[in-house]
Amino acid sequence: MVGRNAVVGLAIGALVMGIYGYTWYSVSQENAVNELDEDARRPRTQEPKTGAN
Repeated sequence: MVGRNAVVGLAIGALVMGIYGYTWYSVSQENAVNELDEDARRPRTQEPKTGAN
């Protein structure tokens, strides 16, 4: 019975750690996307003018 409880405890712990890790991963991806959006919103007047503009 003790071995079975240990296995269940480890399985639940692994599930919790997986959810926790996935949450941190998702938040870091969201921050990266927000940084890209901010770069895209910057006015293009900061870039030098070329003949193509």
